[in-house]
Amino acid sequence: NIYLMIQRIQSVYLLLIIVISAVMLFVPIMNYELINKPDHHYVHYYTYHIVHEYGNEELMSDTKVYPNYYILILDGLTGLVSFLTIFLFKNRKHQIKHCWFIIILLLLMLLLFFVVNGLLLMAFNIHYSLGAYLPIASILLCFLAKRAIRKDDELVHSADRLR
Repeated sequence: NIYLMIQRIQSVYLLLIIVISAVMLFVPIMNYELINKPDHHYVHYYTYHIVHEYGNEELMSDTKVYPNYYILILDGLTGLVSFLTIFLFKNRKHQIKHCWFIIILLLLMLLLFFVVNGLLLMAFNIHYSLGAYLPIASILLCFLAKRAIRKDDELVHSADRLR
């Protein structure tokens, strides 16, 4: 049964969302560089923490690390719900609802990225990294999974009509 479940294309899409969620833990999302100041300030924005380095040009004199719980929780929930959705293969309606929930979580994550950008846009040069684009890829994969689930549901309903 589990072999058949993994063969379904929506399970592959959901598995890729889990992989992207895990990769998000290790890649930077954005890097900021403060402009118009004599001291250099660099902020490295990750899923689980924010690193703030500052000092003069020759030597970074201080580094502070701040937790980033909101993005970490959203990323963890995305991976967990995607994992649970794979095992709901017998209940396609719930799978579709879970896909919508995953999309909402990912949109919230992107919204938090933009809120942080909006607050820092005036004072920083922003450099986007791979982690800023991964939620968009996950949203696309979730739409593909939802479409494949809907096609499976239509196939089952058409087979029921033939009986």
